[in-house]
Amino acid sequence: MRKFRDWLTHLIGMAGQVVAALPQVLITVFLARRGQLESAGLFAVATGLAAAAFTVASWGFVPHMVLERMRQFSASTYVLARATAIVVVGTITLVLGLALFPAIGLGLLLAVVVLRAADTLLELQFGFLQIQTAADRAILFHAGLQAGKLLLMTAVMAASSLWPAATPDRVILIGTATALAGAVAALLVQYRKGMRGEATPAGMRKLFIQASWFGLAVVLCAIVTNLPRLSLPYAYDGERLGVAGVALTIATFFGMAFYTSWIRHYPRLAQEHDPSRAVAFLLELGMLAALCAMAAVWPLPWLAAWLFAFDLDLFRDDVRAILLASVVFFAGMGLANLYKLRWRPWSEALVYFAALIAALALGYALLPLGGLAPSMLLIGALMAALSVPALRAALVQGSGRG
Repeated sequence: MRKFRDWLTHLIGMAGQVVAALPQVLITVFLARRGQLESAGLFAVATGLAAAAFTVASWGFVPHMVLERMRQFSASTYVLARATAIVVVGTITLVLGLALFPAIGLGLLLAVVVLRAADTLLELQFGFLQIQTAADRAILFHAGLQAGKLLLMTAVMAASSLWPAATPDRVILIGTATALAGAVAALLVQYRKGMRGEATPAGMRKLFIQASWFGLAVVLCAIVTNLPRLSLPYAYDGERLGVAGVALTIATFFGMAFYTSWIRHYPRLAQEHDPSRAVAFLLELGMLAALCAMAAVWPLPWLAAWLFAFDLDLFRDDVRAILLASVVFFAGMGLANLYKLRWRPWSEALVYFAALIAALALGYALLPLGGLAPSMLLIGALMAALSVPALRAALVQGSGRG
């Protein structure tokens, strides 16, 4: 009975992570259905830029918080540090986005920044939940909040039919602003539950320094994760750019599935020294990879063509290749998380740095020849290979922390 409950909780948690990515899909569908398939591809580029930049705002606070259990830093310190980082990073993202990708436009770029700010606040709220409640309950509650965010944005976009003069960019911006307001409310409710404490500039500085290795690993991970999106304009153009952006948007669900699996196992792996926990995580990772690969072959290409209104006969090979390569890519990234267990996050950062160097070299060599898929496949395999020492240590010693 307990195993069934664990799996049910896990499935709900995975559903919550899928729902967390659905606003991106919703916006992409909204643009494609309005005859702006190329804009849908540019939205994917903007999403990649914002996702990479906003990891600086995250700065590894949540994994640091779960391990540190808030013995040194108050909730106020975490909240104020994150709010400050969101403002700074959001401004930089807007400036860089307009300078590097002017075709995206200010309205769409601002909407992406606002949506990332909402996700960043909800991530911090999830960290508080993991400390205050059992991991399973935290996952369930977080899934509910993500569903609420999606419903708010869906309601705004559905209501846009009553406002014919509204441009797509304006509708999307209103939807993301509504999601941000909901995220702020959820964080404030959790913050008021007896964990406030005091925040000082010295405390914030100390927090950023202590979490720096976690932060560096997260930033490098995000850059590697979003390089395929940022590479889109250099590998494709026209409708093919839009279709490749759509495929990467759908591949986000693979990343969410692997991330949810890690989050489910992370608290137990971090607190216990039982190698069987690592075995369970590895088996689950393999099962997820197999399921995602089957979905990438069918039915996801067909579903993408139906949702985003493009000719599958013309673009089937591109969509399928990107989706299959994404499975290997995110599975390799999932294995690299194991370096967090030994309080050696610099090792995880090293894996992502090597992947980044490989991505830049392979992208230069392979993008003109075969698009994104070959590079993503090789980078995922590299991350998996570099994670073998962490996997071996987890299987032999458990978390390895004294």
